[in-house]
Amino acid sequence: ADGLNGIRVEENRPDLLAHAIARLADAPALRARMGLASRKRVENEFDWPHVAKRYMEHFRSLAAHHT
Repeated sequence: ADGLNGIRVEENRPDLLAHAIARLADAPALRARMGLASRKRVENEFDWPHVAKRYMEHFRSLAAHHT
């Protein structure tokens, strides 16, 4: 998410990419905050229990439509 756990940059805009990299290079607190937010997102959305739950919900949905 732009500004929360990363910086979104328009594609084919190396000037904006350079600006975003420079911004992060000059802001250790911002990098740390974004890093923590990214870790929390991965732990909350992509760890095995969450992935397995989404698969099970998907399979149940498929089964319900084919019965």
